[in-house]
Amino acid sequence: MPRNLSANCRRIIIAVSTIATFLVFVPIPEFNPNSKLEVTPEIIPEFNSNSKLEVTPTTTTTTTKVTPEISYSRNLVSANYTKYVDRSSYIKNLCSTNHPVNHVTSPQDIINMSPELDVFWCPLFKVGSTQWVKLFCGAADLSQPEHINPGMHEPLLQKQLPCNIHVLRAHNGHCKEQACVGSQTSFMVVRDPVARFLSAFRSKWELANEKTGFYWNERGGRQAVAAFRHINTLLYNKNPHDLMEEANTVIKNNRLNLHMIVENTRRNKSYILTPEDHNLIHNQSNPYLNPPGPTLRELVKWVLSGGRDNHITPFYKYCAPCTLDYVILKLDKFPDEAFDLLDMIGHPALKPEMMVQSETRQVPWKTEECMIRYYRTLPVEDFKKMYETMWRVDCELYQYPCLEFYDKVIEMGPSDEDFVRC
Repeated sequence: MPRNLSANCRRIIIAVSTIATFLVFVPIPEFNPNSKLEVTPEIIPEFNSNSKLEVTPTTTTTTTKVTPEISYSRNLVSANYTKYVDRSSYIKNLCSTNHPVNHVTSPQDIINMSPELDVFWCPLFKVGSTQWVKLFCGAADLSQPEHINPGMHEPLLQKQLPCNIHVLRAHNGHCKEQACVGSQTSFMVVRDPVARFLSAFRSKWELANEKTGFYWNERGGRQAVAAFRHINTLLYNKNPHDLMEEANTVIKNNRLNLHMIVENTRRNKSYILTPEDHNLIHNQSNPYLNPPGPTLRELVKWVLSGGRDNHITPFYKYCAPCTLDYVILKLDKFPDEAFDLLDMIGHPALKPEMMVQSETRQVPWKTEECMIRYYRTLPVEDFKKMYETMWRVDCELYQYPCLEFYDKVIEMGPSDEDFVRC
């Protein structure tokens, strides 16, 4: 027998012996043709589009690291996040058309909220941004005194929030070009544009109540009153220039009083003004102090004449949503949607409780009834112009029924109420 054939025969004999041994010593379960195959089904929760995201705490010690290079719309497939993908897709569809949003090719400001994960935030005004600053300042441990810049032009803001947006921007870095962001996770917060404008008016311009005086002197307050409050000079012994200088002095000397009047009347519907407070906001001897600060009607005239401020800048002009794949959060859906984003990011230092205010406060002006009272003071033509020049694109992009709201305003009829208490 040839040598190679002998070797092959030996290998075959060894293999057969091994199989025989396995069959003898390893039991084989008996097959029962009447038995059923039992498979434990995978439990998949039923998705309800109206339900809130509920996160059940886990007891495992294993953590999953979020990969920042993967965009949320490609990474998250859970039904709980479908609405965010839908919002992004809706905006992408509009961006593929000749929509005005395409004219904005670069965001005005993007802050790197978490350098470790490269989470970028477009810091819009009047959309609850203070809470996000508080969250990311706490995560980066920037609330210590050494991080405060004494040269900042907003000292009152420093007292309220030691780590403000300027400190956060300087520490974490920011950019205005899309190339800085690339494919990282980016987010922005939006709200009803008409409600946002009213919120800005109430906090910055109404009754000149903003504590620093900046919005009266530098951001349209004084200009709006001087240009659009028509007075009869025959009724006063002073010319308009002297009347305005007098008004400016009174407002400067009563900033805290004006602020407290606004706070008290908003918090308490039954609050009764003292005679001094009443005279301060209804000064019969000076039309520029009756009331102090611009009315909503006068501020709208100032905006339509070209006046601008970041607190009323349209969302799309500030964040350029066609250039970045934003996670779109809605302020009217907070805090649930804020918690959703934190869950997407998955960073242990970003704790939801950092964003929750310690005191729940009622905000009655957010009711539709209060908003209608304010907007009834606007001429129909001015609201339509504001809608076309300032609100329409945002209302369409983020699907807010702005025109439906104004139909209700028109139905209620006009009003000459200069100081709305609600």
